[in-house]
Amino acid sequence: GHEWDGGTVIEVLGGLRASNDTLLKWPCFAELKVGLTHYPGANRPVVHPSVGLELPWSGHDFKVIASVGTPIVFFSGNSDIGLEGGIGLAWGARR
Repeated sequence: GHEWDGGTVIEVLGGLRASNDTLLKWPCFAELKVGLTHYPGANRPVVHPSVGLELPWSGHDFKVIASVGTPIVFFSGNSDIGLEGGIGLAWGARR
């Protein structure tokens, strides 16, 4: 990430994903990642809940992954909640 003041933000996260192939038209998932966000001069705990879809692309050996989440960064007696979205490709994914 990048801060408006020119600093760099680094996140180290790990978590769990629960998937369901039958709930919606396309396979969906829910994730919960936790870890640390490093700002210049500070490390803060962070929680990233998110949901998404795995969209197969016919005739290709990959899926399009789309997700939306709300990262929550905890500060001294306060928190910052954001909104993030992502899109990517997964090769070699099972169909």
